[in-house]
Amino acid sequence: MAGRPQYHVLCMMTSGHVVGRQAIVVHEVIRPLSRLFDDCIDVVRRNAHRAIEMISETNIGLRLSL
Repeated sequence: MAGRPQYHVLCMMTSGHVVGRQAIVVHEVIRPLSRLFDDCIDVVRRNAHRAIEMISETNIGLRLSL
């Protein structure tokens, strides 16, 4: 796992900030992030879910999901 890209951690950290959440939505990172839901590593799946959850709790995330 040492060489594995830490995309899921970056997305989770980015989704914790307003500007980061907007960037994730604007740059259409939601779909690639959702592909991590099927990852074989628990922490990757958990971080992907947390990032999507944090995004969906904002106005821009709500509009995206409707």
